[in-house]
Amino acid sequence: MVHTAYFIKKLTIRDIRYIEHKFNKAISIAEIDINQRFQGIITKFIKKQKNYYVQVHIDFIKLLNKANINNSDYLVIDKKINKYMGYVFGKDIGLTLIRIDYRFDVVLPKNVRNVLLKIYKKNL
Repeated sequence: MVHTAYFIKKLTIRDIRYIEHKFNKAISIAEIDINQRFQGIITKFIKKQKNYYVQVHIDFIKLLNKANINNSDYLVIDKKINKYMGYVFGKDIGLTLIRIDYRFDVVLPKNVRNVLLKIYKKNL
């Protein structure tokens, strides 16, 4: 099941000006307001040499406020990401996917769980 995704994009001067004008703050400070508004989406603006980049980390469990995510949740996720893009950039800027993390949940019988925990504690 998908857990998190990490995106990056080089910002244009127009993108930077839009964000600074919208939030009436320097781009490096605007990320605080953005991160408080969207649950499950963390935005970070980074300056490397003369260029600004945006890093976006999406935690799908926090975004949807549920642990069991499946294909039927795609439209909800897409809608929330589009809402985020519209709010921050005024448009879709075409983020590049860098990393995606999955998780696999397993329910163990109590006796097996206890044995595994004992083995784990012995190795500490």
